[in-house]
Amino acid sequence: MTEKEEIQTELDRQAMQDITELLATANGRRFFMWLFDQCGYNSTSFTRDSRTYFNEGRRDVALMLRSCVLTGEFANLNLLHEAETEFIKFKDTIRRQLKERNDKK
Repeated sequence: MTEKEEIQTELDRQAMQDITELLATANGRRFFMWLFDQCGYNSTSFTRDSRTYFNEGRRDVALMLRSCVLTGEFANLNLLHEAETEFIKFKDTIRRQLKERNDKK
């Protein structure tokens, strides 16, 4: 293995460890899901113009991160599911707070 390959292997190993640690905290899971949201993970990227390429690039980042989770420890998959559930609840809380604030006006 070349030095460049060894460095990349170590960087990949560290990234997997970092993802595991990130998913182990509520703040990390929330950030992870926010990043997925920003990348358009659950959205269509097709726009009928060149913005589609940009959107696909962002979406590819989320797909790569999700792939890292799925190829890592099985516990990471459970944490990803937990992150998704927590994020949905978090967004619902924000919606409810906004509705209450608007109803008071």
